[in-house]
Amino acid sequence: MIVEREKYLQALLKKRWNGQIKIVTGIRRCGKSTLLFGLFRQALIDSGVRQSQIIILELDSDANEKYRNPDALSAYIRQKIIDPREKYYVLLDEIQYAISKEELKNKDNPVKLYSVLNGLLHLGNVDVYVTGSNSKMLSKDISTEFRGRGDVIKVYPFSFNEYYRASGKDKFDAYNEYVMFGGMPYLLNLDSDNEKHEYLAGLFEEIYFKDIEERYDVATPGILRELASALSSSVGSLTNASKISKSIKTAKNISIDPETIGKYLNYLTDSFLFSEAARYDVKGKKYFEYPYKYYSV
Repeated sequence: MIVEREKYLQALLKKRWNGQIKIVTGIRRCGKSTLLFGLFRQALIDSGVRQSQIIILELDSDANEKYRNPDALSAYIRQKIIDPREKYYVLLDEIQYAISKEELKNKDNPVKLYSVLNGLLHLGNVDVYVTGSNSKMLSKDISTEFRGRGDVIKVYPFSFNEYYRASGKDKFDAYNEYVMFGGMPYLLNLDSDNEKHEYLAGLFEEIYFKDIEERYDVATPGILRELASALSSSVGSLTNASKISKSIKTAKNISIDPETIGKYLNYLTDSFLFSEAARYDVKGKKYFEYPYKYYSV
């Protein structure tokens, strides 16, 4: 089932040929690939763009592992651009696979992939769209990395309106499901509460937590889980690293310093599992440095 996501689709269509790299980002499995390769691609075809003008590559597929090398990726795309008089659309999925850990750690050296994407724009007849699931690689310092040529579109799981229209259920029943399980798109394919619980638990354990642990070499993964649990049980409450450290100590008798908590908080927000809201001082017209509120995506 493909759910129409008109808000995001129209945003992509309006940004065509704006001279920037369109970066579709957000939590994994929230529907970015379907938006880009399903809805957007079909909209291009419906507008008269030929299949040969749309270059697609999914970097999270093992079949395309060799193209995670930026040089190989550049060569592959450029060989597909056969007519300089034609306009081409390049659609790349999960581009974080083409960025090495070494590149992320050494901030003084530019990321090779960004040069490749900027190079494609310089051809003049190429419009570039990418998806990614980590803000550290894609949206933080985006203007610097892409030399001002990065245009971010952040995608979230289904809104209630999207979920309700796609579910085909009574509004009351759809709402009860939505507030219990959220709006991850695949939930619409599952019938029982047990299946939905298992799917969401699997996302956390097999994708979200493992992804964070591997990317950041997390030394104490158990603390990462405790932190996610603590945030989930106090959504919308004012909190900070010190407060969370004390609550974990009280509830679980686990000692963890606020610095580590702060670092892990960044991991969870960088991976889009949680969003951070800062307090605003109306009189002073500035944001407070802390405490924050955290909301589960």
